[in-house]
Amino acid sequence: MKDDYWSEEDLKAKVVIPFLLSKGFNLSEMEFEKSFKVTAGTKQIIVRSDILLKIKGYPLIVIEVKRPGHEINSADADQAISYARLCESIAPFAMITNLKETKLFDSYTRKEITTPISQNGFSERKIAFNEELISEALKNLFSLNYRFLQDFCQSQRNLQMMHLFGVEKSTSRFADNLFLDREGLRRDFNEFLQSKDKCFLLTGRQGTGKTFSMVTLAESVGKEIPVLFYDAPYIPRRLAESIEEDFCWGNKQRTWYGDIINQIDSILKKHNTQMVIFVDSINEVSSINSIKTDIIDLIRRLYSTPIKLCLACREEDWKLFYYDKSEPGIFSSLMFCPNLRTKTELEELKLEASTRITDFSENELDLVFPKYQKSFDLKSGLSTQAKTICKHPETLRIVSEIFSHDKIPLSLRRKKILNRYWLRKLESTGSKQMAEQLLTKIGNLVLEIKSLEIKERDLIELLPWNSGYQEVYTKAISESILVLRRDNLGDSYVRISPNLLLEYVLAKNLVEEYNKRTIEQRDFVSFAFELSHRLRGFPSYEGGNASFLQHNG
Repeated sequence: MKDDYWSEEDLKAKVVIPFLLSKGFNLSEMEFEKSFKVTAGTKQIIVRSDILLKIKGYPLIVIEVKRPGHEINSADADQAISYARLCESIAPFAMITNLKETKLFDSYTRKEITTPISQNGFSERKIAFNEELISEALKNLFSLNYRFLQDFCQSQRNLQMMHLFGVEKSTSRFADNLFLDREGLRRDFNEFLQSKDKCFLLTGRQGTGKTFSMVTLAESVGKEIPVLFYDAPYIPRRLAESIEEDFCWGNKQRTWYGDIINQIDSILKKHNTQMVIFVDSINEVSSINSIKTDIIDLIRRLYSTPIKLCLACREEDWKLFYYDKSEPGIFSSLMFCPNLRTKTELEELKLEASTRITDFSENELDLVFPKYQKSFDLKSGLSTQAKTICKHPETLRIVSEIFSHDKIPLSLRRKKILNRYWLRKLESTGSKQMAEQLLTKIGNLVLEIKSLEIKERDLIELLPWNSGYQEVYTKAISESILVLRRDNLGDSYVRISPNLLLEYVLAKNLVEEYNKRTIEQRDFVSFAFELSHRLRGFPSYEGGNASFLQHNG
C-alpha cells in the first residue's frame, strides 16, 4: 500500500504509536480519541483529540494526525493548539503530523518550535489554568471544526432539555421507554430535510405529545447532523440573545448572532450537510409578538444557508402567528407541506401544519399501552370505554399514574380522573393543605398576569412563607408538579406542570371566583363569555376556560 493512500488511523497505528514507544513512552501514557468536558460560562462542552500524551499524569502533548495526502496548514495548527489548551491541565505542546511533515507548537505562544527541546524541557513545562486561553480555543474550534460543532450541539441540547426531565425518573415528564414514534412524523420530517423549504411546523392539541415528539425528533436527527434545541417559554429574553449566549465562550464578549449563523453556514457548506434549530412551545411565551418577530427575523437570515427551522405550536394558537403585517405570508411561503398538499391548499387553509400530532389511533394505542402497562405495573388492560378516553396521550399517562400497581376501572370519567390525579399530586408533597394553597396561589397569579410562569419571589411574598412551605415547594419540584427555571440574570421562575394540571388549577380558581358571586350575579353563560374576553391573548385561556365549562356544565 502506498502511504499516500493511508488513512489517519493507518498512520496512527503504523507510525505514530511505534515512534512514541521507541522514544520511551508507554501505552499507559497515551490516550486515544480522548474526550473531556470543558466548562464555558454555563455550558459543558465535550471535545476530542486524536492522541493525548501524558507524563506523570499531566497532559504534555496533543497530537493531531492527518492523512499523508493532506497538506498541513494554519487551520490545522489552530485546531491542535486549541485542543491542547482545553485539556484539564493545559498541555504545553501541540503536534501535527501527516507522515511526510511534522510540526510542533508552543500551545501558549502559538509559535512553531523549530529547535530541539531536551527531555527535561518537555517534562518540566506546565501552563497554569487560563480562562482567556480556553475561551480563544473554544472560539477557534467552533470556526474550524465540524466535529466540535456536533459535540457542542449535543451539549447545548442536554442543557436546554434539562428542565423537561424530572429529578426523579418515575415522575419525569418524558421517559424513553414510553416513547412511540408517531405515524408519519419521521417520514414527513425526512421529506422536509430533502426539500428546499425552510420551516417545519408541528401542531396538535394540548397533551397530544408535541414536546415529547420534538425532543425525540431532535435527539434522533442530532445523531446525524448538528441540531440546536430551544424551549420557547424558557428563552430568557429574545431568541437571538439565547443563540448568542450559547455561542459565547467563557467571559468573552458575545458575537452577534448573524455572524454566528454565517460561521455555521460556512462549516456546513464545507461538509455538505445541514443543521436544524428546534423551537418548541412557541405559543406558551408571555409575548407572542416578540417570539413571532424573532422567528421571522431568523427565517430571513436562514434564506441562503443549509440551516432549517422546526417549530411546535398548539394548533389553536397557530392563528396568532400565521399572519404578519410586516411580511404577509412569510410562514406559508417557506413552510414545508407534505406531497399530499400543495402550497395553494396551504395558503387557503392558513392554519394547516407540516405535521399534526393527534390522539393515538387504534393501532398506536395498541402499540403504546403495553409500554405503560409494564412501566406502571398496571394489573389490567383497557376496556372499550377506557380506550376512548386514553387515546389522548397525556390522559393515558395520568390514568397510568393513578392506577399504578392496580386495575384500571372499566368505566373512566375525565372529571373524576382529574380530581383523583389532583389529590394524588397534593399527597405526594407530604402536606396536602400547604400544597393546595401553594398551587392555588400560583394559579391566581397566572390568571392575574396572563403568564404561564411566575417569579419565585412574587410567590414567596404572597404566602406566609416558612420552612413548611419551603419543604412542600421543594418536593413539588422534585415530583415535577412544578418546574423551576433560572435565567442568566439570576431570577427564578416557576410554573405548574403538566399543562393539564395547570388547566385544572385554573379551572378550580375560576369556579371559586364564580361561586363567590351572589345568587343574582351567577349567570353561567355571561361569566364564561366574560372570561373569554378577559383572558384574550393569554395562550392557556382556552384550556382553562374549557375546563371551567366542564366543571360547571
